[in-house]
Amino acid sequence: ILQTALLGLFASQDFFLTVTFLGLSLVPIYLLLILFRSGQKSKTNEQTAARFFLFQLVSCLVVFLAAAVLVTSQEVVSLYVIDLKNYDLSTVVVSWWPGRAVGGARLANIIFVLVLLAAIIRAALVPFHIWLVELVEEAPKGLAIIVSVLFTATGLYLLTRVAFVIAPHAIT
Repeated sequence: ILQTALLGLFASQDFFLTVTFLGLSLVPIYLLLILFRSGQKSKTNEQTAARFFLFQLVSCLVVFLAAAVLVTSQEVVSLYVIDLKNYDLSTVVVSWWPGRAVGGARLANIIFVLVLLAAIIRAALVPFHIWLVELVEEAPKGLAIIVSVLFTATGLYLLTRVAFVIAPHAIT
């Protein structure tokens, strides 16, 4: 299941499929962390696995929120990443409440910040790195290496594949 989720994540051209495979990759790793404990049975192993799952779930929900923002806009009809590159988000307007609309570069910046936050959490960068430190200490070393490499790579992939395509002006 993990291999399928990761292959789907890296091969998906659709933003919604990317979000789906991000979430799908959590379940096998969580089960591996619960099943293969390092040495003794301790409550900290389960807490570490739960903390890992919660951090990654928040990351997936933030990316889902960014996809929901794109879907609620009236002009974005395709969530293919290549098609998103062709949209001029400066003309897209999203209206969530009557009389309140967000659009233009502000909308692109909101989406970029949401995907950037998800990538930072997923890649275990400085403010959100506590899950990886605990995981490396508690999990078996082979599993810790697999998790750290896979989730760092998918976080950076999410950033380069989605965030920089949606808001290329944000990096300049």
